[in-house]
This record gives sequence, C-alpha cells and structure tokens, in this order.
Amino acid sequence: MLEGLLPFFDPILRRHNGSKLDPDVIAAAIRDMYKWNFNSDLVETFVPYLERHGWIVADIAGAKDTTYTIQMADNGEPDASTQTVEAELRRIATQFKEFSEALSPLTTIPRDVEEFEDILVEWLLYVEAFSEKSIEFKAGVKPDASGKLRQVVEIPNTTSLRDEEKFLCARFVKHAIEENQGSAEVLARIAAIGLLTEVVQDFVKPVTSVDKTDLVVYLDAPVAMELLGVSGKLARENTAPVVAELIRIGASVRIFGQSLDEIKNNLQAVLKNPRPTGPTAHALLRREVLREYVNEVSRNPAPLLDAVGVKATYRTREQAIRAPVL
Repeated sequence: MLEGLLPFFDPILRRHNGSKLDPDVIAAAIRDMYKWNFNSDLVETFVPYLERHGWIVADIAGAKDTTYTIQMADNGEPDASTQTVEAELRRIATQFKEFSEALSPLTTIPRDVEEFEDILVEWLLYVEAFSEKSIEFKAGVKPDASGKLRQVVEIPNTTSLRDEEKFLCARFVKHAIEENQGSAEVLARIAAIGLLTEVVQDFVKPVTSVDKTDLVVYLDAPVAMELLGVSGKLARENTAPVVAELIRIGASVRIFGQSLDEIKNNLQAVLKNPRPTGPTAHALLRREVLREYVNEVSRNPAPLLDAVGVKATYRTREQAIRAPVL
C-alpha cells in the first residue's frame, strides 16, 4: 500500500534535491500540493521506502537515528511511475470536465482542467463514499440566501466544495465506476489515500507505547486479498507485517462474512474472464501467484485467513458500521 504512494513524493523531493530531508517541510509541501492530511510523522513512516527507492541517502550508514539527504536523479525528469500517475489524473480530469459540461451548463463550476482535477481529488480524499453501494446520494433542491432554488446533494460536509461541485463529483465517479474500469481503479487508489493517511497516523508515534490492546480490527475484502497474496507479492509484503503486528499486541483481527463473499465473487470473476483486469490479474500475469491457488481462495478463503490469524464473523450491516475496518 505505502509503495504505491511513492510517485506522489517525486515532484516534491525534486524541489528539495540535495537538501537534508526535513519531515516538516515535506509534509507541508504535500499538504499544499495534494491537500492531504499529512504530517511529519507520516513522512518519517515513508523514510524506509524512500531510502529503498534510492531517493534519500542516510548521512550515517547503519545508524539508527541518522539524518537523510535527498538525492534524486540528475536528469530533472520525474520517475516514470510519477509521469503515469500525473497523466492518468489529467486524463480523468479532462473526462470529468467533458462530463460536467455535457451534464449541466452551470457557469459556477471551474472551467480549467486543473481546477476540475483539484476538486475531484479533494472530493475523493475527504468524502467517505467510494464504492458502488456507498456512492448512492440523494439529490434535491433548496432555496439559497436569495430565495432562488438550487440543486443540492446530500453528502457529508467535510470539504470546502460547493454543493454543485459535490454533485458533479458524485455523478462523475458513479459514471466512472459503471462505465470505465481503468478510471475507476485510479479513482479508488486516490480515494484510498485519505483513509490510509488516517490509519498510518493512528499507528505512528503514539503518546503512550502500546504493548497490549483489546482492539478489534475488521479487514475489508481488498486488504484480506492482499494478505492472502492473490493481489501480488508487493501487496502482501506491505499488508502482512501490519496484520502480524496487530495480532502480536493482542488485537483481534477479523473479517465479515460479506467480505468473504466479496472475495469469492471477485476472484471467480477474474478466473472466468478471458481478459481479466485488476491486481489479481496482474499478479497472475507476473507469475507472482499460481492460478490454482487463486482458485482455492475463490472457493473458500475463510480457512486460509484463519491460518494467518484472521477469524471470520457474521454480523448485521448495522453492527458492521460501528466496527473499525482496515
């Protein structure tokens, strides 16, 4: 999961190439550029990944508490994966602009592609509504301050976006989920960043060190698939240590029956599709996972998860809403 966010660091680190890595400075730059809820603790969490990627170098090799120097490639060009991320986001923003113009002639919506890109990213990061089920929204009309009726959409008020912008974002993301699998995957990745930064913040530098906990954590289907290795080697390497540490300190790691069904349906769809897409399809193509193993997981993932300490449980939707999900 964390490796997938590294391309977003590329343009920011290049601005400070040759300088000492200052987590506060980098965190501020990330907040300014991406509007993420990012702090210095989060930057320090990424240090091992940045060092492994060759973007920072320890000033005292092998020392536990050392400073780092930013050393990006001298060609001045962003990493290929960064260029891909930027190109994909710009492509989707262009689609969003075209979609909104076809949907509504509202003149209050920004006209530049860059502005469409900004409002879409902000909506994805701060509105907890990314899935085919949770993307449902209620549209209606209400009078504004001048008494004029305006179209509104009931979405949690967690952004500075106007009602018209929220409405268009919701309509466009729903359209992308239904019509464009490639764009939907990119949007899902961006949406996951907001949750991921919150999760990482909860685990870095606690005020009081936690050796034991009675926390109960529920894995959703995508994370459980990563843990089982059907989403690729790197995904498992990023997920397995987190789950193992939770279990080590006494947390109960579980998965809902609905998520088990989701795993089965997703994997069976990949196996039946002659031209599958997604993490599992890519892992199969790279030979990081055997088709026979994917088939085994698709039949019954519960015992395989139980073997790594994740217990299955069956509860109502209302009970599930109150449980923390990783």
